[in-house]
Amino acid sequence: MQRKHCHTKATSMKYLLLSACSFLCGVAVWAQPLRAHLWESRPLILAANRADAPTLQGQLAILTQHQGEVTARDLVVYQIFPEYGLSPSGQELTPQQHAGLLKAYGPFSADQLTVVLIGKDGTVKLRQEGLVAHEALWGLIDGMPMRKIEMQREKKRHGAPGQYSGKSEQF
Repeated sequence: MQRKHCHTKATSMKYLLLSACSFLCGVAVWAQPLRAHLWESRPLILAANRADAPTLQGQLAILTQHQGEVTARDLVVYQIFPEYGLSPSGQELTPQQHAGLLKAYGPFSADQLTVVLIGKDGTVKLRQEGLVAHEALWGLIDGMPMRKIEMQREKKRHGAPGQYSGKSEQF
């Protein structure tokens, strides 16, 4: 009888540990805002030491000048700073989301802009310090297998790949 009691304690401990692990994994996934973009869009993380950093402002200007191309490639831009972060809509990330991005894609340079491109499959496709020219970014993205399929579909649908005629969203 006592042996059955020990087995019950061991089973209870297993369930408790499993529950705790499931909870912690759920928190980690919840804290990671990029999960929502999986297979839907390509997150572009711009990490700088401050919001008015000249290289960050330069990268944002490049993206704004080429908004149609940004939209056609399904890019969503996150801005990350040491103390907070901004979502593609400009809303401040929760502390958990900010910490999740720092943990998943950091560390970031303390004195330069760091640009991280995440593919639709969730893997890092580019990590570079300093400005990234739009031609280099488009070339990298357009060379991805998934993007090639998208361009073929777009060409069949509209006749011209990569062109966008909708309204643009500001960064």
